Amino acid sequence: MKVRYCSVPCQQQEDRDRHEPECIEATTKRRHRLALLSAEEGGMEGETEGETKSASSPTKGAVDLPIEDHEDDDEQSSSSSSSSSSTSSSSTSFSSSSITTTNSSVGASEGETKISTESGAASIEREKNYTEMLCKYVEARNVTMIQLILAKNETNVNRCSIAGSGLTPLGLACSIGSISIVEILLRKEGINVNQLQKIGATALYIASEEGHSEVVELLLASSDIEVNEAETTNGCTPLFMASQNGHVSVVELLLVSSDTDVNQGRTKDGCTPLYMSCKNGHAPVVELLLASSDIDVNQAMTTTGSTPLYMACQDGHVSVVKLLLASSEIDVNQARTTTGSTPLYIATQQKHLEITKLLLDAGALNDLKLVIMRPKLFRI
Repeated sequence: MKVRYCSVPCQQQEDRDRHEPECIEATTKRRHRLALLSAEEGGMEGETEGETKSASSPTKGAVDLPIEDHEDDDEQSSSSSSSSSSTSSSSTSFSSSSITTTNSSVGASEGETKISTESGAASIEREKNYTEMLCKYVEARNVTMIQLILAKNETNVNRCSIAGSGLTPLGLACSIGSISIVEILLRKEGINVNQLQKIGATALYIASEEGHSEVVELLLASSDIEVNEAETTNGCTPLFMASQNGHVSVVELLLVSSDTDVNQGRTKDGCTPLYMSCKNGHAPVVELLLASSDIDVNQAMTTTGSTPLYMACQDGHVSVVKLLLASSEIDVNQARTTTGSTPLYIATQQKHLEITKLLLDAGALNDLKLVIMRPKLFRI
């Protein structure tokens, strides 16, 4: 057993000789009394001060008291001292904890805002990266990678590519005419089939312009499709582009839709699908358009007043002129608003003999300009 000696020397030699374990209890009690006396003398200065001092820290005597594990009195002393220290420390700790908690609350709020901002920026960056990768693999026709990227929550299938074409993944798939990829993209939850590309056109516009009839058919099967959604720059519709470029199968598909406006003109000049197909000589397309019950065969450009018949006569498209003249609604003498010239006038001026004969047989009248100019081709 470890022997602990008194810190204050005993007054008698015999006491000093008895600094053995059996005197420890008496020595401890003596030191307890001295510590209490010291504490009482210090407490005479003021009750409040003493209470504060006692609460904030143990007395010097209490600190110096020896604690023995093997004695009951020492255990009680230890318990009392530990309790006092624990209470004091607990009180201080509680106070500090309150301050820390308050500061932490403010810090947490600021931290959450910062984390939220950083998280939002990171999310946008990931979304952009996934879009670029998706467009890259659409262009490469890599179906496996496309499906993997689409499985990511961060993938925004309606986002336009920044680094590349400026098209959405669907717009890009429509431009290259990939039926399988279009099908995959259309099955993606949240897909906007009418999403505008950076050029201001829809996927249907792009597919119609390129003549990808099977892709157009897939798009038209979507319940949300806007068949007349025009390109934002000049107002060309999908039907307008298909008619202009002579894509017969695409025009046929678009006309099947009851929502298609066959007479919707280009916003910048009022040019219609029929006008453009007549100008470019696409007879099969003209035939399809004329078969529509809503077709306005005489609808002219808003800028010059030129009609589809006028343009066909000017450019010498005989087969188109024949189709137009077969319409019971055709006005063979409708003149341009800017110059007053008629289809017959422009046909004679361009020396399109066969068209001139067709017009005369259809009841075309010799207009004033034709009489004044008296071209060598005819005697009036």
